[in-house]
Amino acid sequence: MEDEPIAYPVIHVTAEDYDSGINGDIVYQIAQGNDDGKFALGPDTGLLTIANSLDHEHRQKYELNITAHDQGVVQLVSWQEVEIYVEDVNDHPPVFQELLYVFNVTEEQDPGLEVGQVVAIDRDSGDNGRLTYELPEGVADNHFEIDSQSGVITTQVKLDREERDYYSFTVYVMDGAFPSFYDVTTITVYVMDINDNPPMFASDLFSLQLPEAQVTGIFHVVAAFDPDIQGSDVIRYEIADGNVDDKFDLDSLTGELNTKTTLDREQTPEFNLTVKAIDVSDPGLWTTTVIHIQVLDINDNDPIFVESVYEVTISEDIQIGANVIAVQATDRDIGLNGDILYSLDNTTGRLFAVDELTGQIVTAGKFDFEKTDEHAFLVRASDQGAIDQIGPRSEQVQVRVTLLDVNDNAPVFEDKPIRSNISIGTAANSMVATLRADDKDSGVNGEVNYRFMNPSSEFAIDGHVVKTKVTMTEENFYQLKVIAYDSGSPSLSTEASLEIWVSNSNSWTLAFRNSDYRATVQEDAAADTNVLTVDLANRPRDRDIEFCIASGNEMGAFKLLTENGGSTTIQIQNSSTLDYETNPEIVLILEARDTAELSIPLYGYTKVTVTLQDANDNAPQFSQDRYSSSVSEGNEPGTFVTQVSATDIDHGSNSDISYHIIGGNTNNAFAIDEVTGIITTNGNLDRELQDLYRLTLRARDNGNPRKDDTVMIKVTINDRNDNRPIFPIYAPISISEGLEIGSVVTTVTAVDPDINPTITYSFAPGGNQDRMFNIDAYSGTITLAEPLDRERQQSYSLVVTASDSQHSDQSYISVIIQDENDNAPVFTEQSYQVTLPELTPPRHLVMTVNATDADSGENARIRFSMDVPSIQEFSIDPDTGAIYTEQEINYNTVQPVIQLVVTATDNGTPSLSQVVAVRIKVLDVNNNAPEFSKTIYQGSVKENAPEDTLVVTVIASDADVHFANQKIDYSIVSGNEEDKFFISADSGDIKVFNPLDRETTDVYTLIVRAADRGSPQRNSTTEVVIEVLDVNDHAPVFSPSEYSGEIGEGADVGAEIIQVHTFDLDKEENAKVTYDIISGNDKGYFAIDDVSGVITVRRELDHEEMPGARLVVMASDRGMNSSSSNVIVHINITDENDNRPYFPVMMYLERVAENTPPGVVFTVAALDKDTGIYGQLEYSIVNSKGLEFFDIDARTGEVSSKRAFDYEEAHSYILIIRAMDKGGESLQVQAQVSITGEDEFAPEFNRSSYRFEVLKDAKVGDEVGQVGATDEDGGPDGVILYRFQNEQEYFEMEELTGRITVRKDFSSDSQRSKRQANPDSFPFIVIGSSGRQGSLETPVSKRKKKDRADAADLNRSVSPRFYDANFDRNVEMGHGIMNPNITENHMLKGPNSPRVMYGVPPTNSSMEVGHKTDISDQSHSASSGRGSATVEDEEIRQINARTVPRQPRDVLDSGIQQDHDDGSYSASDMNSPRTKPFSTSVESMHVFGDEGGGEAGGQIGHLIYAQLDEAITDEDIAVVDGVNVFGYNNKIQPSMGGSLSSIVNSEEEFSGSYNWDYLLDWGPQFQPLAHVFAEIAKLKDDSLVSSKTESRPFQQKAFQPLNKTYPPPLITNVVHGPIKQLHRSVEQNNSMNHSLNHGNSPRSPISYDHSFIPAAVTPDLSPSLSPLAPGSPSLSPW
Repeated sequence: MEDEPIAYPVIHVTAEDYDSGINGDIVYQIAQGNDDGKFALGPDTGLLTIANSLDHEHRQKYELNITAHDQGVVQLVSWQEVEIYVEDVNDHPPVFQELLYVFNVTEEQDPGLEVGQVVAIDRDSGDNGRLTYELPEGVADNHFEIDSQSGVITTQVKLDREERDYYSFTVYVMDGAFPSFYDVTTITVYVMDINDNPPMFASDLFSLQLPEAQVTGIFHVVAAFDPDIQGSDVIRYEIADGNVDDKFDLDSLTGELNTKTTLDREQTPEFNLTVKAIDVSDPGLWTTTVIHIQVLDINDNDPIFVESVYEVTISEDIQIGANVIAVQATDRDIGLNGDILYSLDNTTGRLFAVDELTGQIVTAGKFDFEKTDEHAFLVRASDQGAIDQIGPRSEQVQVRVTLLDVNDNAPVFEDKPIRSNISIGTAANSMVATLRADDKDSGVNGEVNYRFMNPSSEFAIDGHVVKTKVTMTEENFYQLKVIAYDSGSPSLSTEASLEIWVSNSNSWTLAFRNSDYRATVQEDAAADTNVLTVDLANRPRDRDIEFCIASGNEMGAFKLLTENGGSTTIQIQNSSTLDYETNPEIVLILEARDTAELSIPLYGYTKVTVTLQDANDNAPQFSQDRYSSSVSEGNEPGTFVTQVSATDIDHGSNSDISYHIIGGNTNNAFAIDEVTGIITTNGNLDRELQDLYRLTLRARDNGNPRKDDTVMIKVTINDRNDNRPIFPIYAPISISEGLEIGSVVTTVTAVDPDINPTITYSFAPGGNQDRMFNIDAYSGTITLAEPLDRERQQSYSLVVTASDSQHSDQSYISVIIQDENDNAPVFTEQSYQVTLPELTPPRHLVMTVNATDADSGENARIRFSMDVPSIQEFSIDPDTGAIYTEQEINYNTVQPVIQLVVTATDNGTPSLSQVVAVRIKVLDVNNNAPEFSKTIYQGSVKENAPEDTLVVTVIASDADVHFANQKIDYSIVSGNEEDKFFISADSGDIKVFNPLDRETTDVYTLIVRAADRGSPQRNSTTEVVIEVLDVNDHAPVFSPSEYSGEIGEGADVGAEIIQVHTFDLDKEENAKVTYDIISGNDKGYFAIDDVSGVITVRRELDHEEMPGARLVVMASDRGMNSSSSNVIVHINITDENDNRPYFPVMMYLERVAENTPPGVVFTVAALDKDTGIYGQLEYSIVNSKGLEFFDIDARTGEVSSKRAFDYEEAHSYILIIRAMDKGGESLQVQAQVSITGEDEFAPEFNRSSYRFEVLKDAKVGDEVGQVGATDEDGGPDGVILYRFQNEQEYFEMEELTGRITVRKDFSSDSQRSKRQANPDSFPFIVIGSSGRQGSLETPVSKRKKKDRADAADLNRSVSPRFYDANFDRNVEMGHGIMNPNITENHMLKGPNSPRVMYGVPPTNSSMEVGHKTDISDQSHSASSGRGSATVEDEEIRQINARTVPRQPRDVLDSGIQQDHDDGSYSASDMNSPRTKPFSTSVESMHVFGDEGGGEAGGQIGHLIYAQLDEAITDEDIAVVDGVNVFGYNNKIQPSMGGSLSSIVNSEEEFSGSYNWDYLLDWGPQFQPLAHVFAEIAKLKDDSLVSSKTESRPFQQKAFQPLNKTYPPPLITNVVHGPIKQLHRSVEQNNSMNHSLNHGNSPRSPISYDHSFIPAAVTPDLSPSLSPLAPGSPSLSPW
């Protein structure tokens, strides 16, 4: 059988050889036929076994040639052919040729249509290779069946693509073996579309509104949907009907409906467009919808009067309010645009009024034909629409009103009375007089006729001539009354006296004194007011004359008062009839008559002209009873509105009119010119706040009393487009995902406070994702443009813009897609296969089927069932999909496979379902599932890896031994939804399938399944995490695309100007961006941080040199193939007052001897490059404590002391001096005024005498005792050094501590005689002094006894210390001083410990100021007294006085803070029990010569210090005094005095050779850094220029303001204050000063840079000693 195991014996071949011995020893071999090594043959046994697995399908028969040969010298051979037949076993399952079959079937085909054929192959033979195809019942809705033998799949029903467009189901194939193997394949059947559905619109009618006269453009999008696939995306649109005058155009592809020309509502108020949607299939199907377009009116038509001119005739006596004529105008617009209001112009004189609604014109005043017989005025017809800034449209028409005369005027005689003289004898019919009367009326009303009031027999009137009727025969006087009358109806008349004298001579008559009188009177004069008195010139004596007013007093205004017979007085009788405005001058005819006893009466006449004086009896009158006008909003104040006018018929000042607004002028919106009546705007009007003003105007005259008139004017505020549309806030809108295309989603409306704005709506750029929606341009209606799919996207954010052509607003609308049950449940597997062991008990969980539903809510809630068909052995949980056994499962040899069909049904309406086949194979073996070698696999692949690139290999194994049970297939079950990877089912190799993009997805988590082929099948899954590695496929992108920055020209170097930003979609190095300025920075003014992109000032800016820059910044990533992009950065350099005052020195160091009287100490001088007012400086002391002791002259900078100082009170004072220019720019400098002390107190020992005991066998170096003294002085005078008065042979004194040690062994033979002389005691005197010249000193005597020892003294030890110097913070050179942080433990203990310098904060402050090391005198560098010079020197010398132990555990302190808890020096450290006692050999310093060798003695360190003190003192005085060039003496030779090198190489002081014991004991020696710097400074500097200067004593310069430079601070454990960065102006100036005064400045001990910035700086910003290392004595010889 082909499945026999390896080593399985096939046949035993035997041969015989009758020989004996080696000749009979047979060896078997396979000579031929075993090329593939399937078999093995035992050479000795002839046993043929299987060497490699056999495969019937590979080879069914083997023919082997087996030989047997003996071992004889001549080998004899025989052979045998063996035929081996490999029989088949069912070791190959059937395999479909395709894992997935895809077939296409056209819809609406009759059942029985062949869909396709599936083909499976089984390499086995016989029944093992006989295949049966199966399609489970209920799968794919039973729409398909399969031929079990051929695998042909056919339809069982008609398919409808619109109902379901594809089917996916599983087909099984089984071989005929037992137990059988099977395979599955997935069948996907796509239902192909035919054009069986026409396009569909969402509605049969769409109603739109479109303003007329708008510019052409798209205003609506029609959208139809075709359920068919064919033609759904190629629908063509056309306008089938209703496109009157071809006004519209429809895009056939997009459905965009637009106007081709502007619309005119007056021409066509509405359109009904029939739109047809046609698919492009053959035959093409179509449907229609109607789009009703209502054209909205705009005010584009003026009112038009029916007549071009209106004419009417009225009687002049027409009543007020009587109708005159009605005008009529029409407006083709509608609504307010067509509503007409009528008004009159300002020329009617208030004689007419018009009804604003009807146009009826009525009379409003009285007419006088005689004044004006015709009136012409304009009537305006205005609509109520609005046009931006113009207001309503209007038109005018002229109205002419002709007056008909009425007989309202009586004739008026020209002369009264009428006089005529005729002679006696005048014949009849002779002319006597001519009558003249005038009538102002016209026509017959003005025709004058005459008659006598009473008939006369003597005279007659012919026309207007009086004639005689008879001959005049005698003298006589006739007085006749003549009446003049007109022809009007009724007739009006007037009378006059006709006097006729018949005489041949002049008859005597009465005569007034004057023939003509004139008088003046007020028109409103009171009654009885005298006007004029007249008298007769020829009055008859004693005769009473009658007077009367013959004419001119028809209104009865006057009367006569006759006091005597010869005169009369005219008085006012009724002044109301007087009217200056109507008749300013009245002519009265006075008549005097004497008729008493006379045959002929006497008459006399005179004319009195009365001139009326005007009284203010008339109020002004506006030209109209109401006014109206309009003005546009938003105009500048002073804009003309209208002009009103009023008249006053009075005269003079009574008619001077002033105009005022007395009401309705809200917020004083208008102003009126008092003289002209011009109304203008007084502010910025806003129609949206108030659109109409009703102003009350007053016209007042200047009479007394003043009279006025009022009128109302209506001012309409015309709108202009000054407001933007405003959207309300819209709540989220929910629509169903099944909404049809073209359906209305919502309507947005923006409110514009302006009048009738035309608002158009559109989507903002990017505000309509995927163009899912359309919006009507004018209605704001949003409709659906594309089908929705909630499962693809659950919501949309729309951005809608509303525009009125000038202003716009945006609204954000959230559209939430509500789920519709449009997705059936989908099983996670196309089919389920599971194995189940026999005898499985009831209620055993077989498996759980899983289904998902892309819908949500109830539409996605799934219930499972097994209704088709019902299997009694199993049940399913309807909620979880768990399949359970309902009874014990028995293995059925006839049906080892149980087929279940599970239905998953959602809870939607209507519900949708899906079925899946569950194949349960009952087996009694294979109880091991494949196991992966790892629980999680991890792999990585570059995002640009090509397809088929191996990523990772998963490996699983199966513990079962059966072929089928251990055969494993791999598959990816989840995490590969995008098909980025594929897995080899056999090998587990996961490879790239589709291009990757890390920026989209950087990590994939695949669930890989390993399934065996056993029955039941077992599988397991593992997690494979694949990281997509980045490649540099994106360039950095700047945001924004251009930058602008601004910086003042005085900005500090390093000041930030602007920061550019980029983003790079890559990661890590590929996304790390480096910035560089590639253009525009030729002068190097700017720098850019290559990491942050911050552009800073690189060098000082100068606006005058360069007012701005245009930089090109390049951003490059750091990827292997770097990508880059550029951006323009505009930098504007603003001008400013860019020069500050600066001091020429960093710090002023001055000295004042204590007890010096107050006076000028020094002078500071600052410079300012500015000129003028900004170059004028003022000085001040800014620290308050400094002001207590010093004053400064604000102008000259002279600093004066206020008092004498005491060194013991304070050693020095710190002043902060400020120089400030007039522009507010300032700079500060520090000045340290040191107080030099005087030796006022002698040291005092603690005891008057000391007594010590020492063992006789004491070793050299053993401590004997210690003396101590104090000194009340401070500073150098308070330093105490100890020495023997006379040199002692056996003892040695440490000058710093007063410690006495054994110098020489007491037991040495050479000293035996001396001990016998004084065996028990050694008296000597110890001197304590400061060591300075003239120092006060104190002796003390000591006695030492050798026989006794103090055990405590023998156990003393000193804890070594390592000193370092740390700066707490940066110190700005020139602005601050270096402040060591001195705590109590840093100072020597004692009742009179050193006092803190003036101005120093408390000891716990971080800004404490320590003592300045004075290198001018080092003889007092250590002391235990109160006035010790420096703590640093004390500690250094104590350290150097100890021997450094060799043992590693006793090495010096490392300097790390934790090595000493408090980080400070304490006196207790000297006796710390942690440290082993020092060696008895103490050397303060080891010095070697250049030649020879030898170790210097124990006092070499003291000698070196002494040498240094002497040299440094001299050099310091010279340098500080500014006399000598640092490093040279006055002989222009290198000054080596006091340097270590000079001391070490001095043959006069040392000699000998190298001592290797000393080298082995080598350890670091400490000394003040000032000494080191001073030594280095003395080295020759070839770059310095020689200068010869005269040396001057230092003492003479104590109070001179010279610029002194002191060495840097000590490197000790005393923490120094911060060194601030040097201010730019100071730094530049210092640099300049150094360049100018090179010879007077000391060399830097570290570099030749004169900027005062150390060349080497340690990480904590302390001055680094690294440059000194090569020459440092601290270097180990090893």
